[in-house]
Amino acid sequence: QYANLRDRAFFPDYAGLPDEQNIDPTFYRCGNGLRYTPQKNWCFFAQIVSIEYFTRLVLTVKSGHRSNVRIAFYTDDEGRQVRSQGQVGYTIAIMHANQHYFLDGSTGVRVEVPITVQMGDTETACHGCDAQKTSMQKCGRCSMFYYCDKNCQTAAWNGKGHKKDCKIIKNCGLRAMFSLDWSHFDGYLGFPL
Repeated sequence: QYANLRDRAFFPDYAGLPDEQNIDPTFYRCGNGLRYTPQKNWCFFAQIVSIEYFTRLVLTVKSGHRSNVRIAFYTDDEGRQVRSQGQVGYTIAIMHANQHYFLDGSTGVRVEVPITVQMGDTETACHGCDAQKTSMQKCGRCSMFYYCDKNCQTAAWNGKGHKKDCKIIKNCGLRAMFSLDWSHFDGYLGFPL
């Protein structure tokens, strides 16, 4: 059974994320009377609108009807590890995200663990020439990238690094997300799943 990415119980937009200052029983349960743990898995998806890096990586993303959600990286390396993954227009996925209130009065998502974040392009354009057509061929190994023809596939395989990426996509990450039991929490998840 594949996960339904439109199910807001497991894939909420920003407004549907739990607030880190109020325990939401649809997301958390009290395990031992003192500590709350998630009772299910959830993943926040958003589109990257802008990228800033001064002392830390800060993304502005669009989620649902909000186009100005802030994602700030408070990781040990201030987001340098994931910075090269993202570009404007890409999609970001954050496991177990919460709404956070920053000291400057803004709200957003505070990322402290880099393995909970994945960024990538979700367009269905040709990976070789970037053209968008109605009839394209899928990569036979990972089934995640599309090509106009054999020439475009060869160009992307060698010139755009798909040879290296194909192995990663084929074995983990996004594929695992589709078959994960989102209703049961066995521990915090990170990428690759």
